[in-house]
Parts: sequence; structure tokens; C-alpha cells
Amino acid sequence: MTAQETGVMPDANVIRESLADPDRFAELYDRYAAQLYRYAYQRVGPQNAEDVVAETFLAAFEARRSYDPGRPEARPWLFGILTKKLARHHRSEKARLRALARAAPDAATPSPADRVAARVAAAGVAPQLAAALAGLPAATGRCC
Repeated sequence: MTAQETGVMPDANVIRESLADPDRFAELYDRYAAQLYRYAYQRVGPQNAEDVVAETFLAAFEARRSYDPGRPEARPWLFGILTKKLARHHRSEKARLRALARAAPDAATPSPADRVAARVAAAGVAPQLAAALAGLPAATGRCC
């Protein structure tokens, strides 16, 4: 069913009118946000999907002057923008994870907090250790 058959203004007309009245662009959000969100949700999860969809509509709003008015439906255009935003998100996420991996402290090197905890624990058992050593028989000078 076409936009004219449903009585809904075609997307191209909404975009054209949004050039003079920016609030009109909200109609496209109302029409397509849920579809874009579902698509993004499957790829990046709920929180990131919200962000990517918001970035998509911002980019579309900023690029609305370049929209081809010969295309009555903006859905493919919006999904194209979303796909680019998702690709950029994946690239930046991979870069962030690589940076975290490089910046992660070496597991073999104890942190200052670990060293402090080890000293406190050692100080707590020092009297018991000293008493146990004092109770050992004296060395005889021969081995084994």
C-alpha cells in the first residue's frame, strides 16, 4: 500500500517540508524509529541501539537537503545511514577493546594494593611463624 493510498504524506514530501519547518522531520522518526531500533538491537544490544538510532536520525536530519526527492520512501535511505553507523560502532568498539587489552596490567605484576594486602597478611602471621621456628630442633650440621 502506498503512502497516497493510506493518506500519509510521502517521506520525500516530509523531508522537503522539513527544510522550512524542521519539526516536520519528527514524522520520519515516528514512522521508522522502531524498525531501525529493532535492526540495531539485534546487532549491538539495547543501550547501543538507542545511541546508534539517535545518531542515524541526527545524520539524516543534517543530510536532508541532499535527499533525492525522486525516492518517495525514506526507509532505505535511513537504513543505509544506520548500517554505516553500525559499521562505525563496530570498528570503534574493536579499537576500544584492543586498546584496553594493551593497557591491561600484567597479571603477573602485583598491584600496589596486592602488595599492601600481602604485607598486612604476613605481619599478622609473623608471631606464629616465629614461635613455630623457635620450636624446631637445632641443626646438627649434617644434611639429610
